[in-house]
Amino acid sequence: MILIPCGEQCVHQKDGYCSLEKPTSVTDPAAAAAKGCLYFTPQPGPSPAQPKDPDGL
Repeated sequence: MILIPCGEQCVHQKDGYCSLEKPTSVTDPAAAAAKGCLYFTPQPGPSPAQPKDPDGL
């Protein structure tokens, strides 16, 4: 096992290290090049808040 430090907000980052176990397809080459990692995949953001029902239902 190789420990690769990672501080990016990536789905493979766990506790400050890359947890990618084996190479997969590159999902976003432009983002990967910008972040310096071929396998960088951004973590999904929080879901937008649901608007309140004007009828209170």
